[in-house]
Amino acid sequence: MEEFLKPGDILRRFGYSPKKFLGQHFLTDLNALKKIVKVGGVSSEDVVLEIGPGVGNLTQLLAEKSKLVYALEIDEELIRILEEVLKPFSNIRLIKGDALTFDLHSLEELPSKMVSNLPYRIASDLIVTYLEKYHFIREFWLMVQKEVGERLSASAGSKVYGSLSLKVAYFSRCELVEVFPPQIFTPPPKVESALIKVERRDELPSIPYSLFKKVVEAAFAHRRKTVVNSLAGAFGKDKK
Repeated sequence: MEEFLKPGDILRRFGYSPKKFLGQHFLTDLNALKKIVKVGGVSSEDVVLEIGPGVGNLTQLLAEKSKLVYALEIDEELIRILEEVLKPFSNIRLIKGDALTFDLHSLEELPSKMVSNLPYRIASDLIVTYLEKYHFIREFWLMVQKEVGERLSASAGSKVYGSLSLKVAYFSRCELVEVFPPQIFTPPPKVESALIKVERRDELPSIPYSLFKKVVEAAFAHRRKTVVNSLAGAFGKDKK
């Protein structure tokens, strides 16, 4: 398909300009797109979720390899473009909605894998939210801002290790797979991007997540205070 091979042509054909306030940077390099699908191990048994399908180039590759693809898009203008571009594929379900509020439990078949080029502005919140709420998603292959990828995959002792690193580690193992230059996107962002793999743990820590989350947020809330002071404040107790 011409549209598939030349995703930049889709933007010109429909006269669409990426919206800065939505953090839209469309991944248009075909080699990078194919690599994501390949390393993600997408197979004919997979029900895949894609957040922010853009002009549908990654969506088409996912559809060629998987059983079913849910493509969740918030932009009505892009929805109209995607309806045209993705028309040849019977195994794509295009959904209009906000990824941070749409309830994935409402889907007819629950996705076990998520593969997406995430909008920078929602990446951190969305990953934590999905790990907390949607236990049926076992594996995430996500393109994010490099700085966010480093924080998500950071180990104890790293300068970027923090509450985000710990929350993700509670549920999963996160690995930064590869760093990509701005030039593979349209329009190019001002920073590098990273492909990360987030694999959900089979067994969670014994401490309840609600308590763990409260402790973690307290410990990192005030970098200049001691952990004791931070935890005491979080639990409504005065330091003795």
